[in-house]
Amino acid sequence: MKYENPELAGGVEDEKNQEVAEAVLVMERIRRLMEITRDPVVCKGAEAFLRTVVNAGISGADLGMGVGEVLSWSAHAAKLIAIKFEISLLNTTPDVPFWVNILSEAGEVPTLGTASTHSLASILQLIPDKKRMGTGVEKVKKIWRGRDQAVHTPEVAAALETFAK
Repeated sequence: MKYENPELAGGVEDEKNQEVAEAVLVMERIRRLMEITRDPVVCKGAEAFLRTVVNAGISGADLGMGVGEVLSWSAHAAKLIAIKFEISLLNTTPDVPFWVNILSEAGEVPTLGTASTHSLASILQLIPDKKRMGTGVEKVKKIWRGRDQAVHTPEVAAALETFAK
């Protein structure tokens, strides 16, 4: 009886071969996932995505009085610490000059703390981060689609038949 697996061209002939084929596919998927997590372009894209999420949260909280100011000024303090001690993950706006962050806070005074002043720095940071995120996603797609080219080769089919005997 022939078992059909959409990831194996032509399927396999018996249940034992099916198990071996699926084990090979699982190992290949794990290898590709490990390659994705170790790729520096993917890591930069993931870092940009997380930074964007954090900045959106701070900007949203900054719409209200009190909590938003604390988060916004904490982000500015973290930027100073990140610059001084070279800890890049603390800096939520690495591509925005520090003076832009501080000057944007001047908008808090006339609006009594209701303006989302952190959103200016967040939007300025989003411009370069958008490109990083796009590049990271494209790299993930390239690595993951490479799996299909590696698995559906005559050499892999021959190896599956050899191990299944």
